[in-house]
Amino acid sequence: MNDKGFFYRLMHNTLFLRIVSVAAAFVIWFVVVVSVSPGYTRTVSGIPVTIDTKSGFLADAGLGLVDKLNQNISIDVSGPRTTIGRLSAKDFSVTPDVTPVTKSGSYTLQLNASLKTPDSQIHIRSISPSQIQIRFDTVASKTFPVNVRVQNSKVADGYVMETATASPKEIIVSGPSAEVAQVAQVRADVDMGNGVNATYKTKAGLQLIDASGSVLNLAHVKLSVSSVSVTVPVFKAGTVPLKVNFSNLPAGFDTKNMQYTVSPDMLHIAGSAQEIDSLTQINLGTIDFRTLSLTNKIVLPVTLTGTLQNLDNLSSATVSIDLLDTVTQAVNTQDIQVVNVPSGYRVQLRTKQINGIQLYGPAAQMATPAAVTAVVDMSTALNGTGQYVVPVTISTPSGFWATGNYTAVVQVSKTK
Repeated sequence: MNDKGFFYRLMHNTLFLRIVSVAAAFVIWFVVVVSVSPGYTRTVSGIPVTIDTKSGFLADAGLGLVDKLNQNISIDVSGPRTTIGRLSAKDFSVTPDVTPVTKSGSYTLQLNASLKTPDSQIHIRSISPSQIQIRFDTVASKTFPVNVRVQNSKVADGYVMETATASPKEIIVSGPSAEVAQVAQVRADVDMGNGVNATYKTKAGLQLIDASGSVLNLAHVKLSVSSVSVTVPVFKAGTVPLKVNFSNLPAGFDTKNMQYTVSPDMLHIAGSAQEIDSLTQINLGTIDFRTLSLTNKIVLPVTLTGTLQNLDNLSSATVSIDLLDTVTQAVNTQDIQVVNVPSGYRVQLRTKQINGIQLYGPAAQMATPAAVTAVVDMSTALNGTGQYVVPVTISTPSGFWATGNYTAVVQVSKTK
């Protein structure tokens, strides 16, 4: 009895009946939308136009786009409300029909739209705009070195600025061939200011320059990079003398009798302030005195170390050497000594005299030259037993020296 009373009161409750009516209406509406009326129409906007220029006819003909494509195409689509309600611009692809394109020029092309993921329930009703104006031209690419122009700048006194460099050193300019053909150079401008006394580094934008030196404004040309890293080397400058060293000067030789000059004798250089301030001379190398004749001209390379730069672009210098109050004479000697024979070996000389020894010495004493001795040092010449040729060192009195290479023949055997 109580249950009947409850339902009676519920069915005659106005608020309850209103709630039930709203719920029933929603269910009926949902059923109609989903089942009875699936052809819901909706407009999707902001769809970009895309075109493939890297394959097919356009690629084969070398044609590319000159202008930017429309990025705001709208399409009307129909289908189940629950399906198309979830669609956005990224779900569609809009492309032009490029069949009419045969060469460079401007074309009005029909647009086609499609779902990136096909769905048979969804239908594309219209595209707005339905056509697009596109200009095609042959595409060209050209590689240019980056020229750096340093302007409105001055280095400090005593410093030099060397050629500025860019990284990357080259860039690729691409776009319509008619526009690329206008480009004569790619330039990066740098303004360092005044009083610069150290290497300057910065980022710099790029400009396209024509043959007359004017800046180009080419809307359809692209650069492989928009800026480069620029380095402007700035070094301290200085001038230093060029010098040489000598080795194996004979005992008793009066160095006043050796006169030499270096040509050129000075070198203009640049480098870090620390290197320049600590440098007093550039050493070209060491000359072996035993290789000299009475007059000599020897060319030596100019080699710099560290950050030093050769401002004269000098690759070599000539050393002229004259031996004063010195004469030379060919002499012979039978005084041949064998020294440092290893234990267990016996050495017999087969050579009895060393001939044609080129002896040098003071002019006043060369009329009656002192005797010279030929020395065979077996500590370095032993090559086993038997007969063979060994080097000979010429020993001279003080103030004399010999040049050239000499040998002797020895017979080596083992002692019993």
